[in-house]
Amino acid sequence: MLQDDYYVLERKSSEVHPLFCWGESNLPFGRGVSVRTERPVELKLARPIPDPFQWTDFHSLPAGVFSPHAYRILSPLDLYGVDWIEAVVRHPIDPAVEPRTYWMMHLWNRLPVVTPR
Repeated sequence: MLQDDYYVLERKSSEVHPLFCWGESNLPFGRGVSVRTERPVELKLARPIPDPFQWTDFHSLPAGVFSPHAYRILSPLDLYGVDWIEAVVRHPIDPAVEPRTYWMMHLWNRLPVVTPR
């Protein structure tokens, strides 16, 4: 059952996989509540941008940002505490690089944990 399973997803350290960064304010996303948007959020490739670079199914923001392919697999799971936010990712230097659509996994659910003393 999904409530009993927890997973950690980490970005592969690579010379060709760029990090993403915010292209606009990220304030609505740091409050631990569900977020709805009327338009895709703006993201961009973070510097330094690898040359050449590869778009992959998972990039980190540090929030998880997923390709449309991965989104189609994960979104039907209807995970509690997760909003899928459409995002447009742009190259901040080279306008000839076509913007890409990705999906940001906004985790707003807080899980209580037990910590040792």
